[in-house]
Amino acid sequence: MAAVDSVKLLVNQMTSDLQNYSSFAWNLLSVIGAWYTLKYSVKFCCWFISCCKCAHKYWRKRNFVKEYGRWAVVTGCSSGIGKQFMHKLAEHGLNIILVSRNKDCLEEEAKFIETAYGVQTLLVVQDLENLTPEITQKIQDRINELDIGILINNAGLHESPKSFTEVEISSLHAMVQVNMNAVVAMTAAVLPGMLSRQRGLIVNMSSGGGMFPVPLISLYSSTKAFVDHFSQALHYEVASKNIHVQSLTPMYISTRMTDYSTTINSNKFFTPSVETYVKHALPTLGRFRSNTGYFPHTIQCYFAMLCPRFLVVKFSHRMQLNLQKEAASIQKKAK
Repeated sequence: MAAVDSVKLLVNQMTSDLQNYSSFAWNLLSVIGAWYTLKYSVKFCCWFISCCKCAHKYWRKRNFVKEYGRWAVVTGCSSGIGKQFMHKLAEHGLNIILVSRNKDCLEEEAKFIETAYGVQTLLVVQDLENLTPEITQKIQDRINELDIGILINNAGLHESPKSFTEVEISSLHAMVQVNMNAVVAMTAAVLPGMLSRQRGLIVNMSSGGGMFPVPLISLYSSTKAFVDHFSQALHYEVASKNIHVQSLTPMYISTRMTDYSTTINSNKFFTPSVETYVKHALPTLGRFRSNTGYFPHTIQCYFAMLCPRFLVVKFSHRMQLNLQKEAASIQKKAK
């Protein structure tokens, strides 16, 4: 009888312990859930307040010359997003400094915007892959006396999804030079003048792909994370001098960089043309430290931030694997 009572006592004790552990676990999960709810609620509220503060300014006609200065520097302006930004800024009356490696294309574009918009142009024919400190200094000396108000660091390189070891070393080097070094060098070339004039806007093209590690475009993803981090850090450094540094972090845009995939380009809502993207991004310049520039992309990024990091990375990896197969199929057909 005593043995039976002992067993009952043991079972009761174990049941009580399990209930205590269960209660503790539920309390712990409740605290974690409350923390995450609070965290993302605060993030959403901050984003919403920021949008509301800028909403009344969004559709207001901008005078970029009065706000920032008479000249704008645009890198990678021979095609795509850079070309569209260049035309829009010229349309607003800014003189344009065109920076790209294709001299014939630059001369053609310069002639067109001078005729179409009645502005001045200056050509800087330079392959940004080979931007040494000496060349950067020469560029700075050449443009130092101009009233440069805006710098658009748009030039960038991106390949179709590949394993890191499949990318040629020369391509890896080029991507680091153009996506990172050129951004730093061109910023260093124009920032001293902006500081002396106490006004300016620097816009660096980052990417939504820099929000999280993205396998199969690992280097590209990393360079764009650098651009966003660099931009926001520099903004806090120079904001008191009336200089705004902003990174644009769009998702996919229909450019030559996405020619390897019909899937990406098939959805016009989430993969806008360069004209549509720049039309939406232009009013946001000088309003945010970091933003996508296109509201559907903002929705995509916000939902990505709500998900656990490992799930976003796994989903991104799966998507890049599918895009890799599609790119290989298109290349095979082209042969």
